[in-house]
Amino acid sequence: MCGIVGFVSTQKRPELIEKLTLELSHRGPDKQSCEIINVENKYLHLGSSRLSIRDLKDGNMPMKNSDNNQIIYNGEIFNFSELKKLHNATNLKSDTKLILEILSNSESIPMFNGMYAYAFYKNKEKKIFLSRDRFGIKPLYYSQLKDFPLIFSSELSTFKDKEFKFRTIAEQEIKNYIYFGGFTNYSEPLLGVKKIQPGSSFIFDVSSLATSVENCKTIDTNRNDENFNFKNTFINVVSDHLDADTDVDILLSGGIDSSLLALVTKNELNKNVRTFSLGFDNEKFDESSKSFYIANKLNFQHEQIIFKQKDINDIIKEFLNLTSEPVGDPSIIPSYYLYKNVSQHTKAVLSGDGADEMFLGYEWHRAAIIQKNKILKKIFGNHVLKSLAQSTTKDSDRLYKYRKFFETIDKDIYTQILFWQNINIEEQSQQLIYEKFIDYLNIQKNDFYNNLKKLDLAFYLSTNILPKADIGSMLNGLEVRPPYLDDRILHFSFNNQVKKSLLKYFTRSKSELRDLLSAYTSKKFSQQSKKGFSPDFEYWDKSSALGLLRKYSNDIEIISKFLKMYENSNDFYYQTRELWKFYSIFQWIENKNLDIANEN
Repeated sequence: MCGIVGFVSTQKRPELIEKLTLELSHRGPDKQSCEIINVENKYLHLGSSRLSIRDLKDGNMPMKNSDNNQIIYNGEIFNFSELKKLHNATNLKSDTKLILEILSNSESIPMFNGMYAYAFYKNKEKKIFLSRDRFGIKPLYYSQLKDFPLIFSSELSTFKDKEFKFRTIAEQEIKNYIYFGGFTNYSEPLLGVKKIQPGSSFIFDVSSLATSVENCKTIDTNRNDENFNFKNTFINVVSDHLDADTDVDILLSGGIDSSLLALVTKNELNKNVRTFSLGFDNEKFDESSKSFYIANKLNFQHEQIIFKQKDINDIIKEFLNLTSEPVGDPSIIPSYYLYKNVSQHTKAVLSGDGADEMFLGYEWHRAAIIQKNKILKKIFGNHVLKSLAQSTTKDSDRLYKYRKFFETIDKDIYTQILFWQNINIEEQSQQLIYEKFIDYLNIQKNDFYNNLKKLDLAFYLSTNILPKADIGSMLNGLEVRPPYLDDRILHFSFNNQVKKSLLKYFTRSKSELRDLLSAYTSKKFSQQSKKGFSPDFEYWDKSSALGLLRKYSNDIEIISKFLKMYENSNDFYYQTRELWKFYSIFQWIENKNLDIANEN
């Protein structure tokens, strides 16, 4: 895992590439290296800050081969053993070397099974290829200026350098951040700075300065393999994700997804790993007993990190001062704290990220099923439940979610889900944005389940789950691997679930994972209900957040609308999650001294 950065310029700038590379050292603390390549009176600068996970001695970058092709690469390839056999390179220890050779000898740009972002320079063609994995697990940003025809980096912080001067965010991008709970893959977080799209390559011709984009193949949903065995495939996936030249351990929440990873690791692969969990000294949020149960059952060395209520304001301040971009999900705070402590024990861990998207585990999936089924919709749309949903009683998240569901029950299912996930603050303009972005998806009329997955993979995963994991872990030089986002799991998810009944998904989410889990543990444990990673925000001093928002409220209408809603709400969930969403982006704007390009 690494931080990568580079640029093309008309002059050699060794001091600049060295500085930019060093600024990414939290992503790769083991080694920082740079290279400058003369390309027809221009200079390509490449920088890598490396976290050594595979081929610890000889895997340094930038890496060059005999054809003078070069690569800087951030990530892991999870079918490494398979690719080595396929390309007659069984003695190779470095996935970077393998990728370099595959790219050098390929007519088209291959899609790898992994999490990655890379910059590959093909010497013969004088072209640079900037590519990301299918899901966009690893970030990669780029921009272009007159004196710097191409700039790219793993982080936004690079673009705010005084040489580049990207210091403006558009007001509409702020709104979109609020609408979606984070920056989407289509965002320009800084005006003029874009993301490489997941599963695509941005191609830059250094000679002519011409650019083009090549997209990967869409998900094939017509390959229903009758001989596919989910259990065997899952075991192979976990085995491949544990493969490294350093220890790979497990983040163990005690829920279905991470528990299954741990149980397969011990019972099927006979491997001993360390497990890590986060506990809260506030019992209302603590679920550590479940992780202890699994760790003890498997006799794993288990480390519990305790999140103390009294420390929350210091942790928030520390994270906001360090982060290169905002994260709209408030669980970034306990996640960041967990990653910080885990990184003192290990370099790499497995996580359960992606399971809910792949196996329809969220509450809004059940809400969509209600919406689609006339009988369920009638039952759940009765007067009693509507009255309950409109209650102002201060309760758990449930009432808040009921209200959100009924507020938008008359909308298209996919639009309704986006409203469910986010604050309904500017309904008309918000709906237009949602509809516009949904049009980007390849929605198939008769493919209900897969459409739900496409929506979450395109938005919730990329705006909430992936940034939280990448930013929180990489601030601490920790690699987080998500086996549920392996291509083999993707294939199963999109090809083997489409004929299951609505009722089964409504009553028992993630049935495939629960069925496998029940083979290793008690039925009661495998049937546990989903409980999200709720942040302990009871001790959060909200005065600074509210004060900051009031500062901007006269100039930015969406803030004044939110503050009115906030003052009339008694929901703890609303007053933490939604307040955090606003606070996170405006505190980032303050900390980075950014200008806002108003719509007027």
